[in-house]
Amino acid sequence: MKIGILCLLVSFLFPSTLAMAQSVPLSLQSIQPSAVPAGSGATSVTLTGSGFTSSVTVVLSDQRTLQTLTPVFVDSTTLQLTIPASFLTTPAALVLRAVNGPSASEMQFLYVYSWAAPTVTSINPAGGLPGTTTTVTLTGTNLIGATATFANGAITAVTDPKNNLSPPTKWTLQITIPADAALETHAITISTPSGSTTTCGARPCTFSIVQSGTWTDASTASLPIPSAVIRLLDGRVLVVGVNTSPNGYISVAQIFDPGTNQWTGIRVFVSGSDSLMAEIYDPAAAAWSYTNPMTEAAGGSAILLPSGKVLVQQAVASSGADLFDPVSGVFQSIPAPSGTMQLLTDGKVLVLADGNDKLYDPATGAISAVPTVQPPFPTNTGYISRLLPDGRVLIQAGQRYQIHDALLVSSFAVIYDARTNTLLPSTITIGGGSPFHGAVVLPSGNVLVSEVLPIAVGPVTYLSSATAVSYDPKTDQIFPQTSANHPFTPDVLLDDGRTFGISNLNGTEFHAIFAGLYTPAPYTTTPPVIGSVLSINGVAGGPTAIEVRGTSFLPNSIVQLGQSRLVTLYLGAQHLVAFVPPALGSSLNLGITVTNPGSSGGGTASAPVGFVRTLPIADVETGTIRTGYAIITPDSGTPAPTSTLTYGIVQNAIVQSLASILPTPLTADTSLLVDFVQTIGRNLGVAIANPNNSSVTVTLTLRDSKGVPAASPVLLSIGAGNQIARFVSELFPAGTLGAAFTGSLSIQSSVPISITGLRFSGQEFSTVPVPSAGTATVPQHGAVGGPNALIFPQFAMSGGWATIFGLVNPTGNVISGRLDLFDPARNPLVVTLNDVTASTFAYSIPAHGSFTLAPRDPTGQSPF
Repeated sequence: MKIGILCLLVSFLFPSTLAMAQSVPLSLQSIQPSAVPAGSGATSVTLTGSGFTSSVTVVLSDQRTLQTLTPVFVDSTTLQLTIPASFLTTPAALVLRAVNGPSASEMQFLYVYSWAAPTVTSINPAGGLPGTTTTVTLTGTNLIGATATFANGAITAVTDPKNNLSPPTKWTLQITIPADAALETHAITISTPSGSTTTCGARPCTFSIVQSGTWTDASTASLPIPSAVIRLLDGRVLVVGVNTSPNGYISVAQIFDPGTNQWTGIRVFVSGSDSLMAEIYDPAAAAWSYTNPMTEAAGGSAILLPSGKVLVQQAVASSGADLFDPVSGVFQSIPAPSGTMQLLTDGKVLVLADGNDKLYDPATGAISAVPTVQPPFPTNTGYISRLLPDGRVLIQAGQRYQIHDALLVSSFAVIYDARTNTLLPSTITIGGGSPFHGAVVLPSGNVLVSEVLPIAVGPVTYLSSATAVSYDPKTDQIFPQTSANHPFTPDVLLDDGRTFGISNLNGTEFHAIFAGLYTPAPYTTTPPVIGSVLSINGVAGGPTAIEVRGTSFLPNSIVQLGQSRLVTLYLGAQHLVAFVPPALGSSLNLGITVTNPGSSGGGTASAPVGFVRTLPIADVETGTIRTGYAIITPDSGTPAPTSTLTYGIVQNAIVQSLASILPTPLTADTSLLVDFVQTIGRNLGVAIANPNNSSVTVTLTLRDSKGVPAASPVLLSIGAGNQIARFVSELFPAGTLGAAFTGSLSIQSSVPISITGLRFSGQEFSTVPVPSAGTATVPQHGAVGGPNALIFPQFAMSGGWATIFGLVNPTGNVISGRLDLFDPARNPLVVTLNDVTASTFAYSIPAHGSFTLAPRDPTGQSPF
């Protein structure tokens, strides 16, 4: 019975075999009204078309059930139909088709929309190319019947009905862009009869007209089936693979020169196992040399580590890895996890495997867990990963099934953030486990993602479907690109910003190995800045690893020692590791430079090894000042650390002023000295935090130097867990202090509170000791506070302000706990300290040790 219903639904929605033999073709052209609100009772609609007779019926479907209805025949072009209330209970796209015997009309749609206004979380893709019509999917809620309007009337968006037979969380539009459309971003309004929105997630709804890059064929007749593609130090590309022969596979290696578009064959490369020697290729000598054997057959994945050693995955059936030391030429078997490997900015390795992802630390051998993707990726999933400029990792996966070739049936993408050990979904919907799929991080920071997918169109017929997009990881948006005529996917980024790729296609129209180049649309980059150059290791007889930290590094940045280019690991836009070969070890005094290729790239001045300077920290020097307070809560059974808080004003990485305070005991009565001179910016700032679980009333009394009240007391009501920070001149009515004032400020509270003062003279400031004889403890609120807790009533970050916490363990045992930041309304205050973005920071301090929590520049330096 279920099979019969399914067949009926299929034949109703896609009646390609129905005869259309009337003299006037049966046609259903429109429905009025075309949309009704959910929850409506039985609703009458008017159907217009042609070829109607009194015997016409209407088949109605909500993609779950079918019902045949008898309309009221008006004339050959008009029918009246009542939609049953049972079809109008929830938002849906209803499908109607007129039927007369064997003849059926095209589909028309009646949208049952929500009473709630639409919300949109994403637009995918978020742009299109001039002269194209782009299918765009909205994701959100209450989207049934949604329309999109542009301020630019030349760009039009229409509903794509056949792709909208889905839940109200997705909606598809066709956006048409004129060929002469300017390359710019347009605001969009998404509307239904219940309302509209101009917000998509946390951003305004926009759609960008973008320029595509271009593709150039670089194929030759003797290309190998590729297994590895490597950019050499001189900019050429080494392709290692196999060719078929009557006797099986033959190992082949070729070098491609992107400057001349020429290929050169080189001697065969042989990968190793326990019975085969491994070989190393020296591009300078254009020769291979044997090294010691691997402990097991390689699994095809290998990465260069910051130590200069190479981590090699063993065969799929193995559960370990080989660590290759290029100095000794020895492979050492180590118990590293198996899977697809991605080097992270801190030198650790993310290892991706079906439901068993791990984080491996080559320095210590430690293995830790990585959160599982929710919902989990299916098993038998292929992975590809790319390190993004901000240190996060783009992970793409896809489920495959085997028909002629591994055909992709679904794609997934997430972003892994090592700083927080979290995974978030991404909007990328192509690639993943496709057998011919590539992703390259471009100098612009975007990621070129391309796939060539064999699509079955018959029992033995396959077409190669090529798709390419540019992905912006900063906004999690994708933008379409044109595809290569001879499909291939990108593999490596070249020195000049182009990408090179090679693919082995097995489709019936493309059955060959194709290679080519992708040239991105014009882009600009920022010149690099060096913050530190430090030697991180130097093994006798081996290369010296130089760690370069700074800003605006690119995946194809060139690092040189004097005039010699160095092999370089890209670990994000703020971190490079370059390797100085032994032959250049005596030339370290020549200094290190970093150059970004391209017309806007630029380069740095030479920096000697050992160079360190503080760079501007965007989170400190830009944005609006964020304020609040901090509470340190020791873990049960451990004492509080000896703690200090240091405030500072910073401009262009130069400290303008700073001062430190100790935690302030809670008090209900104290006084502060006031010295105010308006013309020179002399003033007193007062911060009051109420950590109690109820509101408090604070009385402020201003007295002159003789003890006489200068004005009526000011009463402040501070809510539970709230905080205020004001200058004295702001606490009292205008004119109270006059042009200058000297005296005191008395502060009394109904219950103990935390108070601190800062004395300003222009931009210079110093802390004011707050007398307190109180012994009250910080009240507990959830997991925060309690008998041993400490409180700092003022915290400031951004807009030129920075705050640093210093914690010292004076005991002979490990102490641990947490530091929590709150805004003035007791909401968690999220900031970035020690490269971790959070509002709660855990600490564990060894005996007699210390811990500093501060904003950091790309070199890891605090601002003061």
